[in-house]
Amino acid sequence: MVILAFLDDVIILFPADRATQVLGTVQGTFKELFGLALTLSKCLFYLPSGATRPGEVPAEVEWTGEGLVVVGGPVGSDHFVRNYLVRDPDGPLGRAAPVLEKLPTLRSI
Repeated sequence: MVILAFLDDVIILFPADRATQVLGTVQGTFKELFGLALTLSKCLFYLPSGATRPGEVPAEVEWTGEGLVVVGGPVGSDHFVRNYLVRDPDGPLGRAAPVLEKLPTLRSI
């Protein structure tokens, strides 16, 4: 498991079959350490293509198979990332799109 945090955003990377356990641990830890209740409707689980969604996660938790934005950068399917990059062609990520598109064709050194 990997935990990343920036300001009030917390990103947790874990295997999909551990979703219920991780969610329970996060809820308990936030309550115990910070006195905070996790708002399930603000949670977003990214489940890459081909992974099976665990059935025991509360219905309020949102799921996506396309991707999500982490600290301003897109993470997810190629389609999601490309759409995000071209959404604002004059933004820093939009200007980088032509370079990023060529990365798969570069050979290793």
